[in-house]
Amino acid sequence: MTGFLMEAYDVKPFQIAGPDWLGSTKFQLTATVPKGATKEQYRLMLQNLLAERFKIKVHFERKEGASYALVVGKNGPKMKESVEEPAPRGGAPAATSSAKAQVDRDGFPACSPGRGARTLMANGRVRLCANQVTMERLVAVLTNWSGHTVTDETDLTGKYDFVLTYAPAGTPAAAGTPAPDGSAASVPEADSYPDLIGAMQQLGLRLEQRRTMIDMLAIDHLEKAPTEN
Repeated sequence: MTGFLMEAYDVKPFQIAGPDWLGSTKFQLTATVPKGATKEQYRLMLQNLLAERFKIKVHFERKEGASYALVVGKNGPKMKESVEEPAPRGGAPAATSSAKAQVDRDGFPACSPGRGARTLMANGRVRLCANQVTMERLVAVLTNWSGHTVTDETDLTGKYDFVLTYAPAGTPAAAGTPAPDGSAASVPEADSYPDLIGAMQQLGLRLEQRRTMIDMLAIDHLEKAPTEN
């Protein structure tokens, strides 16, 4: 249900205040969205559906909560500024794949080329492979990872290439990762890696904790069993 609320009201999980069963109860929705509908129209249709089937009633309220500000570290950013490369003549070469995926000592496959931010997970660690990524995109990822609002206070306006690796809090020790040839390989334990806050030093950035006002979606009424079709 949490996913439907996020879609319908354009909020993050930490912005939803409601019954405990929201995150554990799942429903399957089959619907047709009219061609050409905007995102705002889609959200309104989903809100109407939730009101019709689950009798939902909500309101927004502002509450003080924890947040983070992304700032540049003392010694400046350590990220590589992206360079626009011309497209190859005759189209891009066909992608090739090896019989066995090559992984590094941390158990991650090599970051694939291409624009955007891609999240990988291995042995209790999380890695972000970023190519031509703006600070706006980075704070969106950090908001999802941290479960708190993150604002950009870096004043960095370019696009950047970087790799960020961290171990989520409470991650159990990582097991050994097989080497590409199938033999056992020793991998550093997850606990030996920094958490998300500490990992920002890899980019020459910092996450500063703040107290701020957050828009919360308060559930006034929501029936657990939807009405029949």
